[in-house]
Amino acid sequence: MQFIEKKLKIENSGAPSSHLFIDIETTGLKAEFSIPYLIGVASVCGEEVSFRQWLIESKGDVKETFEDIIAYTSQFDTFVSFNGDRFDLPYLDYHARQCGLCSPFLTKNSLDIFKRIKCLKNLFFVDKVDNFVDKLSRCDVNIISL
Repeated sequence: MQFIEKKLKIENSGAPSSHLFIDIETTGLKAEFSIPYLIGVASVCGEEVSFRQWLIESKGDVKETFEDIIAYTSQFDTFVSFNGDRFDLPYLDYHARQCGLCSPFLTKNSLDIFKRIKCLKNLFFVDKVDNFVDKLSRCDVNIISL
């Protein structure tokens, strides 16, 4: 397992310090037949954003990585993700439980950006969510307050 942490100074982001932004990369779409190989999180504390990434290099790294991630997530009460309610969080929950660990991924609050914005896509006259996200990324919108 490789672990990377970076911190970045920012001006007011508007993101609560109780929220943890999370995204994963996996070797497949079904948790039962694949593993996560990269788990990234970001959190805001004052005028600093902390980015953390766990790179899982072998199946033997999975349990140690999940122990570390679960310990880190204990300080947050809400996961923020893009389509995390349907993919990332259930996927992480499955692998945490496979390691015999108590999973927080489906028990904490979740703010799924995809769920929040998909109802707005008709306002931008687009038929695909990908096109909508592209257009929305050019706007000054506070997703957390939607």
